[in-house]
Amino acid sequence: MIELGLYSFISALIVCINQALTLMPSTSFKVHYRWLVYAQFGFEILSFFCLIWAHVTSDFSVSVVANNTHSLMSPTYKLASVWGQHQGSAFFWFVGISFVSFLFLIIEKQIPGRQMAIIQGVQSLILLLIGSYILIVANPFERSLPFPMEGNGLNPLLQDPGLTYHPPVLFSGHFFFTLLYSLAVTQPFNGSHYKGVVRRWTLISFAFLTLGISLGSFWAYYVLGWGGWWYWAPVEAVSLFPWLILLMSIHAQGAQKNVKHPRSFAAILNVLALLFSVLSTLIVRSGLLTSVHSFAIDGIGTIYLACVFLILLIFGLRSTIKKGLWTFNSPSTDQMKG
Repeated sequence: MIELGLYSFISALIVCINQALTLMPSTSFKVHYRWLVYAQFGFEILSFFCLIWAHVTSDFSVSVVANNTHSLMSPTYKLASVWGQHQGSAFFWFVGISFVSFLFLIIEKQIPGRQMAIIQGVQSLILLLIGSYILIVANPFERSLPFPMEGNGLNPLLQDPGLTYHPPVLFSGHFFFTLLYSLAVTQPFNGSHYKGVVRRWTLISFAFLTLGISLGSFWAYYVLGWGGWWYWAPVEAVSLFPWLILLMSIHAQGAQKNVKHPRSFAAILNVLALLFSVLSTLIVRSGLLTSVHSFAIDGIGTIYLACVFLILLIFGLRSTIKKGLWTFNSPSTDQMKG
C-alpha cells in the first residue's frame, strides 16, 4: 500500500513538470491544463490516503509510522500524527497547496483560460520545489529496515486534542500563500475584476491564519505555560510575521480600490507572505528555535530549503517590482476551454 502512495506522489511530480511547461514562451496555451490540475490533485489525494492508511493500521514497516505511533494509540492521534512530525507535515503542506490550486480552478471560472494556465503553472513550479525537497530529504514513504514489532509513539506534549485541529487550520492559511504569490507574479488583476479576486483569497488566507495562530497560542498556554515558557511558543511567534504582512496587504488593497492598476505594493506584500512562510519553515526545521514544534533535520535539508527561499525571492521580486513576467490582453480575450 505504501508503495502505491510513493508511486502516486512521483506521478504527481511528473504531472507538475508537464503543467509547468505552460510557462514556456513557445508552449501553446491550448494545452488541457485543467486535466493536468485534476490529475495532479488526484494523485496527491491517493498518496495522502495511503499515508493515512499506514498510520491508522499501524504499518510499522514505514519509518514515520514506527517513529511516531504505537499500536495502542487511539485512531484520532494516529491520524493526527500524520502531520505531527517532520516528513508528514511537509507532505501535508504539499497536498494542501495542490488542493488550493484545484479549489481556485473550480471557483474562479471567470478567469480567462490563458491566464489561469499561467497561474496554475506557477503553482506547479512551487509544488515541484517543495515536492523535490520531500522526495530527497523528507520522504514519508520510506521503509524502516528491519521492521520493528512496535512503534515509538508520539511526543507526549503532542498527544493533545490541539494536535487534531491547530496544525490543519494554521497550515490552511499557509496553503493560500502560494496562490497569492502566483497571482502576484503573474499580475492578472488588471482592473476592478481582478482586484476582487486577489482580495477575496487574501482575506481567506488571513482568516485561516488568524484562527490558527489563536488556537496555537491557546494550546501553547495550557500545555507549556507551567514550564515558564511564554504562552506563545517561539514557532507561534514566527508565524506572526506572515500574518502582519497579510494585514498590511489587505489595507494596501483597500487603499487602492480606486486605482486602476494596484500592482506594486500589495503584490510585493503577497510575495513576502510566502517568503516568510518558507523562512519560518526553514527556522523550525533547522532547529534554530527551541520549541515543541521544532524538527531537527540534516544540513542537506537546511541548505535545500534555503535554496527554495532564494529561488522564490528572486523569482517573486523580479516579477512584481518590474511589470510582471507575463503580460496579458484584456480579460475578454483568449477565452479558452481547458
